[in-house]
Amino acid sequence: MSKVLEQETEFNDLECVRESIAEHGLTPVFNENGNLVTMDGYDEQFMADIGISRTNFMEVTKLHSYGDLGFKQNEDGSVKFIGDDALMSNSQFGEFYDKFSVTYAEKKYVKEMYQQGFMLASKVQTTGGGVDLQFNEVGLGF
Repeated sequence: MSKVLEQETEFNDLECVRESIAEHGLTPVFNENGNLVTMDGYDEQFMADIGISRTNFMEVTKLHSYGDLGFKQNEDGSVKFIGDDALMSNSQFGEFYDKFSVTYAEKKYVKEMYQQGFMLASKVQTTGGGVDLQFNEVGLGF
């Protein structure tokens, strides 16, 4: 039998989480008004700021999940991941989550650079699997 677990993450920006979900081909479930969404765990429901339906997750990743997945922001701004324990202990899910975390970090960095006055100019995949990001200062004449 599976149960819903909550795992703290290094994430703190729901917009970047939502964009990362979409970039991985998944459909984020959320309310435009900011209200929490009700997601279905294996045998219990849980509340999340952003969810991913079990069906959508399994279609896209080909990984099995007993319930929906979710992300919920804590009062301190940090974001926790919510999912079933069987999925979270799967090494293939660990690989997916690692890639997702890299996507999130990239989105967060681009957003922070934009807030400092720089816009992403180019993104190049490196041979080592990393990403080289180039920025231009916003507002400068070209």
